[in-house]
Amino acid sequence: MKLRLVLPVVTMVLIGAPVAASAQTVSAQVALQVPVNLTQFGPDVAKVQVSCTIRSDAITTSTSYGRAADGRLLYGSAAHEAYLVQELPMTGGQLTSTTSLAFSFAGLENPVGKNAAIWCTLMGWSTSQAAWVQFTGGATNVSFKTSGGSGGGIDGAFVW
Repeated sequence: MKLRLVLPVVTMVLIGAPVAASAQTVSAQVALQVPVNLTQFGPDVAKVQVSCTIRSDAITTSTSYGRAADGRLLYGSAAHEAYLVQELPMTGGQLTSTTSLAFSFAGLENPVGKNAAIWCTLMGWSTSQAAWVQFTGGATNVSFKTSGGSGGGIDGAFVW
């Protein structure tokens, strides 16, 4: 199995209005472009899930960043994280695509100059296990074993 992931491309726009108080609330758009190149995988892998997390002290439980499939707003966690997932179909044991995960932040707290960490993982839906399985070089299920490196994860960082 061959797996190729490259660092996501980060596109970011900060939108803020001056606030008289010391705290500033800012909106921002962050788009992660994640190229995925999977080839030579068996029929057990039905679909692929790309998930990305952004962690920053600017993200709070009051920060919204997108909508769930059912339409409800998603909010940052107490761990200062925002998380989005995109599912992609696997066809004939391969998938070559670039997926976009678009975070639309509202209510970031004093983000300018703060660090943000990004990590993305890649999992596949195993039809035999009826479960999501991480793609790695050390996977026990041969359908999810990758060649070269650990596979299945990428990370990066940016400053707001």
